[in-house]
Amino acid sequence: MEPLVPEGYTLIKNLSESPYRKVSLVKNIEDDKRYIIKVYDKKKIMENKSIVQSVLNEKKVLAEIDHPKIIKLRGTFKDDDNIGLILDLAKGIGLSTILQSHQKLPAELVSVIICQLIEIFEYLQSNGYVYKDLKASHVFLDKNSRITLIDLGMVEKLESGERSYIPAGTFHSMAPEMIDVWESSILNSGKVDQENLPGYNHNIDLYAIGVLIHELLLGKPPYGYLQAIADKEKRLEYFTKTREGINNDEQLELIEENLGKVLNEQQNNLIDLMNNLLKPNHEERLGANRQTEEIKQHSAINWYNFEDEAEYLDSFTKKSKCKLGIDELNDILSFVETCGIHNESDFADDEKLNEEEQKIFDDF
Repeated sequence: MEPLVPEGYTLIKNLSESPYRKVSLVKNIEDDKRYIIKVYDKKKIMENKSIVQSVLNEKKVLAEIDHPKIIKLRGTFKDDDNIGLILDLAKGIGLSTILQSHQKLPAELVSVIICQLIEIFEYLQSNGYVYKDLKASHVFLDKNSRITLIDLGMVEKLESGERSYIPAGTFHSMAPEMIDVWESSILNSGKVDQENLPGYNHNIDLYAIGVLIHELLLGKPPYGYLQAIADKEKRLEYFTKTREGINNDEQLELIEENLGKVLNEQQNNLIDLMNNLLKPNHEERLGANRQTEEIKQHSAINWYNFEDEAEYLDSFTKKSKCKLGIDELNDILSFVETCGIHNESDFADDEKLNEEEQKIFDDF
């Protein structure tokens, strides 16, 4: 798959690629700023309708959304063989990369990250959007402790009271109701039993925030990581644990192992918030049904001044209130990772799309 660079841009370097997508860093000739381009091979994505839908959906949602902490779409481009997105370059580094280096983060920094996430999801939910795939690699942290949410390919807009039955997400951050949908899809050759399943709504994102708190504070998700290639028995065991919910004894052991037996106020508050978001019953989660104000009133969040956020974050970073010193954080940020995409081997295919297939991308 040859790199396609839109007119008015020059290629700096290719960042990653899969059989159907190439991600590159480019520079705009006019404003001299750097951007990310994601180029999709039409023929390859046509082999999987869900990928086609994801790409078209990401373009649509990015064009609708306008939030300072969500990655922005700057334009699109296409030719006979490819379609592409031009995106702002997310500042900083993915939380997943920081976790690989430091295993876990201090409670003070976790709190700052989660407060900003709550603000983002309050915006998304107030506009009806379900993100569906919150995880560490989709949240970037810059040297000023500000975050950016990337990758909106799975976002879906739901009306009040509406529920979805589309399987989506990553195993370790899936809420029980999403696992039910995913498992039904596997058992029924891609079709979900909508008559006997309740589906899911915005509450799955609350659960995923709880998972992220657990991962950042305690070093791993509540039930560990499940590989996509895991055998059926391991999947069933993982799904059962997720549906049953947190084991208090196991959690206490993990907390003592990572934080010690005596916790400070910030750690206690975060764990309480986390457990209130990880309720297996989606109606019992704090902030359920788009009531994010409930979360903002929680003691782990209510100290944060959203109106004077810029001033606070500057102060937080300069004073290095967290144990992760600013010099150390800057050192991590030198390994800037602009996209959390796994490298996969590329392969060639000269076959072209027919006229009918090309029509799918007319509005891109």
